[in-house]
Formats: sequence, C-alpha cells, structure tokens
Amino acid sequence: MNNPAVTTIGLAMGEKFSEYYVLAPDGECLGVQVFATDRAVFTSRFESVDRSQVVLEVTPHSAWVIGVLDDLGFEVVIADPRHVKLIREKYMRSRQSDAERLARLGHYLAAHEKIDAVDLDEIF
Repeated sequence: MNNPAVTTIGLAMGEKFSEYYVLAPDGECLGVQVFATDRAVFTSRFESVDRSQVVLEVTPHSAWVIGVLDDLGFEVVIADPRHVKLIREKYMRSRQSDAERLARLGHYLAAHEKIDAVDLDEIF
C-alpha cells in the first residue's frame, strides 16, 4: 500500500463481540467501537465508516467479514499471528489491545515499503 495518508482500522473479532480501533493518518486515535459479531450489525456499522484500510487477524468469522468489507470497498489486510510477533504474543491481550495493535501495524505498513513476514517479526 505504501500510503501514509490513509485512515487505518484495527479489527479484533470475538465470538460474541468485536471491536475496532481507528487511527488517523497522523497516528492519532479517532475512536473505538464495540459491537456484536453479527453479519447485519457488522454491515450496518461499517456502511457509515469512511472507506479505509482494515487490518484483522484470522478468526472463525474472517471469511464473511472479509466479504462484507470487500463489498463495501475497504482495503482488507490480513495479519497472520504465526508470522507477526506483535499479535502472536499472549501477554496482556484483550480485544481492545488487539484492535489497537492491528491498527498500529497497518498504519506502520502504510507508511513504509512492503516488508516480508520475517522482517516484521524482528521489528515488532
């Protein structure tokens, strides 16, 4: 992507509730939202959000979530926890901290050249 002027959303999905963390292009938090992990709720929540980059990790809900986001025009980035130490580590994890970490990861990647998974592991 290599575009630091994009809003980035980190999306942490849970079985019953999901949360997103929105970062402005300058890295400032624009907001946090918690909502039900339900296709209809999810669609209505994101219909009103400006199109941006959404970073999420693989979960049982990822397939339909990616489909909804793609249909709405979002750029979707999937972070594989097996390759990114930042989201793989289990200490102090919560839905909110996961959403923030995913947003910051996407924000970092948007501002830098494409980096392979090995390099990401060393950086984060």
